[in-house]
Amino acid sequence: LLEEQLDGRTVDVVFSGDTVIDPAHWGSKALQTAFGRFCLERKLAHPRRRLFWLLLTKGFRTYLLAVNYFPQTFPKPGAAPPSSLVAFRDRLATTLWGDAYDATREILHFAEARDRVRAPLSPPPPEALQHEAGRFFMARNPGADAGDELVCLVPLPLRDLSRALVRASTKAVSARLR
Repeated sequence: LLEEQLDGRTVDVVFSGDTVIDPAHWGSKALQTAFGRFCLERKLAHPRRRLFWLLLTKGFRTYLLAVNYFPQTFPKPGAAPPSSLVAFRDRLATTLWGDAYDATREILHFAEARDRVRAPLSPPPPEALQHEAGRFFMARNPGADAGDELVCLVPLPLRDLSRALVRASTKAVSARLR
């Protein structure tokens, strides 16, 4: 959790990078629900502050989660974010990772790969490419299998956080009932 400045105001930034879920728990919404609760609590603690999620992702599923739950996520297909937010994201990434961040490509590439997405999640299944966002992710981050990370910024207004938390909780309850 970082406190940063954007347009002369203090904002909160929640950072997450690699997240690995044991296959026995795939399909569970526990992580999304806990993350949503954490962000909602942070937002309610500082309701006048903007809250952002700085997300690194080399996995198409994590990217799809962000764009499907949070409509202001960028980069994403068909959307041009405000230049002030692009500059903010680029400043954060450059400060945190220096030359490993390529702002032109919006990619974090370490000279020595740290982690890789492995089978069965890599390569993405053909159905992932049936979705515009899945195709966008694969085109934008062709080095994902080698460990490259797409650097995303996700604004988290209270409305979107609440909606995402309800969706994740509803899916979790539905899964338990099945």
